[in-house]
Amino acid sequence: MIFAIISIILTIASILFVTINKIKSKWYVWLIYFIGLFTAYSTTMNGLSVVGSDISRELLMSNLALENGWDLSLYDPSNTSWVVGWFVPTLARFLGWAYDICGSIVLSLFPYVANSEVIRIPETALVYKIVLPMIFAFTPVLLYLIFRKQIGELKAFYASVFFIIVPVYALEICTIGKSMVAETLMVLTFWVLFNASINNNLRTILVLVLILLTLWAHYTIGILLCIYLGGIGVYWAIMAIKDKANSNSYIANTFAMVLILLFAGLSFYVYYSNVAQGLIWNSSTGILHYDFSQSANVIQKSLDGNATASVDISATVKAYNLVKSALGLDLFQYSWSGIAFRVVQLLTQLLIVLGFGWMIWKRNYPQNGILAYRWNPEFVAGCFVAFGLLGLCVVVPAFASLINATRQYHLALFFLSPMFVIAFDAIGVCLKWSVK
Repeated sequence: MIFAIISIILTIASILFVTINKIKSKWYVWLIYFIGLFTAYSTTMNGLSVVGSDISRELLMSNLALENGWDLSLYDPSNTSWVVGWFVPTLARFLGWAYDICGSIVLSLFPYVANSEVIRIPETALVYKIVLPMIFAFTPVLLYLIFRKQIGELKAFYASVFFIIVPVYALEICTIGKSMVAETLMVLTFWVLFNASINNNLRTILVLVLILLTLWAHYTIGILLCIYLGGIGVYWAIMAIKDKANSNSYIANTFAMVLILLFAGLSFYVYYSNVAQGLIWNSSTGILHYDFSQSANVIQKSLDGNATASVDISATVKAYNLVKSALGLDLFQYSWSGIAFRVVQLLTQLLIVLGFGWMIWKRNYPQNGILAYRWNPEFVAGCFVAFGLLGLCVVVPAFASLINATRQYHLALFFLSPMFVIAFDAIGVCLKWSVK
């Protein structure tokens, strides 16, 4: 509870003092990091053990790896992640040594402590509760570094804080250890890709390494990273045809991206078809066996308020609930507090759509004599991919089974968070027009 209170106070105070220009921009990175960290701790630091069903399974696998070594033959999806099978046990081992050394020093100085009862939380649990959130807190920081080059430092700060306060950040991602690391790697990949100061050859190598680390940390996040990068590669291919003056550069970038994705795909197959008795490979390719022709039928039944079991029940239930939630048709099924939350949620989504339209319409929006936005074309391509993936969650039931829609929305905010912020620019301009 204390971490939740600290997170709320720090968030409100930071937004207030940044807005009235009492905090210099050089401190924004630190503010974002600690807002993200304490928000994560508000979930992970509850109780003496880990919080969440997925992370509980991960903890079990990490304890087994710590005791017996990482056994990749175990039929468990969590155990296929290097975060669970190698990273957490390794850190836990170092924590155990540090604990023993510090304990010996304390006992030598205060012998009476030996007679007191001290609750010792297992080192693997400490890694999940304390260390992984410290890594995950770099995710909004990296997003800030990406955003500020496109919308300026102040708007980038607001966008990064918005990313953190969307409940999925703390309530879902922080209950999955491998997701915390994989998302940080995913954003780091985008930061490297969008960083013009990095040499092209070095960028290609770094992106490839980061993709592989992400794929082997969390296969669904790795697949989604490849989809986003594929969308950016499509943009380069289109520009190679349209922009004759720079076609060679775009062709080189497209070729490099194709090679990266092909190598990533091959690595995914080789790794996941062998570990855990092929569990992940069979699961990820199983989506191809769904009956996609039923999607339109499911959506129509959702709009009519009548979902039946005449089609595949798992796909039907997921699609039915997603369509209802996306359109706000389930609004009055909640308590008053639930309705208020859903209204805020729908308003933020509406603002994101408005901001996206504003970005497309006013790519070169002047503000106070300078350009307010400097959109990276690859970032804009990522925005289109984000909207496309969110749309697929609704219209293709099988796709929603890959990763749930709330986490898809969370990942889409890697690109769409700035849209929420610049929507207020659009509203301000509209108000000025109405006054005139």
